[in-house]
Amino acid sequence: MIRSFVLFYVIYKILLQNDTFFKWRRFYLWFALVFSLLYPFAKWEIVSHNQSLSGVIISKADTVFNSTGILLNEVTIQAGMLKIPWWSIGYLLVTAILFTIFLIRLFSLWKLKNKASIQYIDNTKIWVTDKNISPFSFFNLIMINRETLESPHLPMVLQHEKTHVSQWHSLDVIFAELICIVFFYNPLVYLLKKEIRINLEYLADHNCKQTQNYKNKSYQYAILQMAISQPHINISNHFNYSPIKQRIMMLNKKNSEKSAMLKYLSIAPIMLVLMLFAQSKELFALNQKTQTANETTLSIPPTDDEITTTTSDSVFNFTTVDEKPIFPGGDKALVNFLAENIKYPEHCKEQKIEGRVYVQFVINKKGKVSNIKVPRGVHPDLDKEAVRAVSLLSDWTPGKYQGKAVPVVYVVPINFKLQTDKEIGEKASTDSLYDYVSIDEKPIFPGGESALFKYISKNTRYPETCKEKGIEGRVFVQFVINKKGKVSNVKTTRSVHPELDKEAIRVISSLPDWTPGKHQGKNVSVQYTIPISFKAY
Repeated sequence: MIRSFVLFYVIYKILLQNDTFFKWRRFYLWFALVFSLLYPFAKWEIVSHNQSLSGVIISKADTVFNSTGILLNEVTIQAGMLKIPWWSIGYLLVTAILFTIFLIRLFSLWKLKNKASIQYIDNTKIWVTDKNISPFSFFNLIMINRETLESPHLPMVLQHEKTHVSQWHSLDVIFAELICIVFFYNPLVYLLKKEIRINLEYLADHNCKQTQNYKNKSYQYAILQMAISQPHINISNHFNYSPIKQRIMMLNKKNSEKSAMLKYLSIAPIMLVLMLFAQSKELFALNQKTQTANETTLSIPPTDDEITTTTSDSVFNFTTVDEKPIFPGGDKALVNFLAENIKYPEHCKEQKIEGRVYVQFVINKKGKVSNIKVPRGVHPDLDKEAVRAVSLLSDWTPGKYQGKAVPVVYVVPINFKLQTDKEIGEKASTDSLYDYVSIDEKPIFPGGESALFKYISKNTRYPETCKEKGIEGRVFVQFVINKKGKVSNVKTTRSVHPELDKEAIRVISSLPDWTPGKHQGKNVSVQYTIPISFKAY
């Protein structure tokens, strides 16, 4: 939002403040404020440059997924206590004070109106006060003091204020005041408010100059005399609004050439710059979100600069094609193929080297795998093995766009992970575990997945000690649905705090019996991992 204010203000000062297109300037300033307000909430369409497949995990185990299981959707547990940051309290306090001052000023204006007498001059209703204040208008209210009634400048003053009324300038003033209250911490809003106020006076001065036969010098002298002799009320439009020098200079300025109106097309590049900036932020967030959703462990995915293609043909991403490429047997077969064909390099086993290798490749127009590269690797041996396995992939059904076969880029994260002796021992002491993709029928929670998440949300209790200390985070709980459909082997694979871990294990252990999974007509044990997010606010 601040960047938006800065861009609009800088463009205004450089290109627009010296022309005489006062109505266009009013529109520009309104647009600057409204666009800057709505810009942070706009949802710009983001197209990523690659499609990331679900992570493949390679370990010493014969079955790839035995040590990890399927990752379910995250369940968020929020504490009942509302924790408000100190800066939010400070912001609300300052905003409340400023808004109270604003209301007091409105109330003072209302009191002044009630004490004034009403007169009609040239069929114009005006309020006359005994107080020594400058003539002003506020919506349909025009107020002058009794001394001004006797002034030879009265017709000019009335014409000026009637312009403010007829063009609804008070809306601009009120809107600018409210913006300054809400964004009091941003100095740019005060500068924009100043430009709005002075432009309204330019509009009224220009209208008087165009519609009446006032001598320019007489009008300028009236502005100067009123400014010297009478104070004004800040929240209204004033005949003597300063800075006087700029108003007099603008009255003497020749009308700008119509060709100069082209400068107002600068709004378009400003919006483009802001949308590009928003897109870069959203794209980074999208990469982070995709990585978290696709894998059981978190890391930073390769950046767009790292993920590039060198093919001469235009390469499409997964989201823009009409028909995505299809591996023989589907995604399940693809994951199984990689799991079966990747071999953990012995040297890396001995040195206990592990990590996540990102392999990028293109499915070309003929469905063949090409342009294999590693935008982010771990160790030359692991990188080489990942590339070798991907190069063995058989031909795909190519992707299509507008009825034609097109090349499509993919990125697959392959996680090389060594099992500990404890994990190997635990595996040996339990039944063979199956993963989600390799069984014929998955386990079913009573009522389905939505019922599972509701059960966890309803039955999880935020530990009071963690509430008080503001401890929060995501606990990953691993469990097995055994052959009888019962929950077993419940443990945390990633913890936050002992109390949160204990509560997560408790609620998962309390799950009712499932319909067990089946493979080749027999009940089998299936392993799951579910993240439970505890939020203290």
